[in-house]
Amino acid sequence: MRNPQGYSVITNPGERAIEHDTFSCAHCGAITFTKGAWGQLQVAIIKGDGKVEMRDVHKCYSCDNYICPRCVGKDCIPKFKRIEQEEKAARNGFR
Repeated sequence: MRNPQGYSVITNPGERAIEHDTFSCAHCGAITFTKGAWGQLQVAIIKGDGKVEMRDVHKCYSCDNYICPRCVGKDCIPKFKRIEQEEKAARNGFR
C-alpha cells in the first residue's frame, strides 16, 4: 500500500512472522490487513477456522476513502459523523 495507516506483525511460536500494512475502514473503523503495494490492493479476510481469503479493496467515492468489504454497498456515513450522531442522540435521551 502506498500510504498505509499502520503496520502489523503477527507472530506465532515456531512460525515465521507475517507482516501486513493496515488501514482503518472510513465507515466502521475496522482495522483491515492489506496485500499488494503497487498492483490491485486487496484485504485479508480471516475466517473463524483460520483460513485467509483475499478480496479487492473498495474506495467510497462519496468520502474518497478506503472501506472494508463489510461496508461495500452501504450508505456513506463516516465513523466520526456516526459518533457525532450517537452523541447527539444520547444527549437528547438524557433531557
